[in-house]
Amino acid sequence: MVPCAPIIFIIILITLQCSVLTLLHSRSNIRSRKAIVILFEGILKMKLELTETETEILNYLWDNGEWTSAAEFWIYFNENGRPSKRQTVNTFLTRMTDKGLLVKHDKKYMYALSRKEYEQELAKEVLSEMFDGSLKKFLSSLTGNQKITECEAEDLKKYIDDLA
Repeated sequence: MVPCAPIIFIIILITLQCSVLTLLHSRSNIRSRKAIVILFEGILKMKLELTETETEILNYLWDNGEWTSAAEFWIYFNENGRPSKRQTVNTFLTRMTDKGLLVKHDKKYMYALSRKEYEQELAKEVLSEMFDGSLKKFLSSLTGNQKITECEAEDLKKYIDDLA
């Protein structure tokens, strides 16, 4: 069985590729533009549930892919224009571990979810919280209940056929 999250992101990309710029620049599609803005505000709000520091810690780990100690994070922050006390860094790491974002082993930390897994979980949350888990409601909101283009329909058909 294929998880829903990758489907959502591919549908988003296909739909965006074919129509979002047209919708955003078209005066006759104000309802569609509003739907897109609301959708992306919801996505951003959910993503922003992570603080700036939490996001920076995850990005650091995702980019480096190595177990990292609190001391190494402290050095990183202080060398990159974010002076921090050791206790502050430890507090962030502890809270992120408690939230299930990080895993701790021998005083070092690693992300609990890869960047892709995090994005998939975020997509599931968006689908669940904003669209009652319905891909149909999601697409309806994204397109403003308007018909999709031939390009969009073909891309979606190809994607669905590839899943079968």
